[in-house]
Amino acid sequence: MNKSLALLLTLLTMAWASPSHAVDPISFDQYKNGLQKVDWKAHNISFEQFKKESQNSGVVILDLRSEAEYKEGHFKGARLMGADIKEEKLKQLVPNKQSKIIVYCTNTFFPTRRISLNNVCLPQIIALGYPNVFVIEEIWHKDFDEISKLKQSNLWEKSEPAK
Repeated sequence: MNKSLALLLTLLTMAWASPSHAVDPISFDQYKNGLQKVDWKAHNISFEQFKKESQNSGVVILDLRSEAEYKEGHFKGARLMGADIKEEKLKQLVPNKQSKIIVYCTNTFFPTRRISLNNVCLPQIIALGYPNVFVIEEIWHKDFDEISKLKQSNLWEKSEPAK
């Protein structure tokens, strides 16, 4: 994603958020500077790579979607992060800052009119000291049928999020 577009989308999101829902885990300047430093290609992995990496017990999979979407189904072993990237919650879900983290959101599975949480949250997580963060490529680009197959596979599960 174009860095300027990601920054613009983030600014628009922040402008439309009500004060009670606004999230600012890092300052705007920190986010802007971090955004400009992100090597987006280096932080993306293919779905095939994800399938292999997800078998590694040291990999942490974070679901950036809502709790309701998580309950409907998520990647096996995924932890519910949601869109609210707070340092305390991130520390709870990923205590080791050197852990390999793979994130995904709704846009991973199908095209939406929503802002891709992957692109908004990636720089925030990196800025909070987690350098090994990766985004799963948008699966739907290659084959819409892949999503149906995924939801029938052993990579997918339905459950309550861990508290």
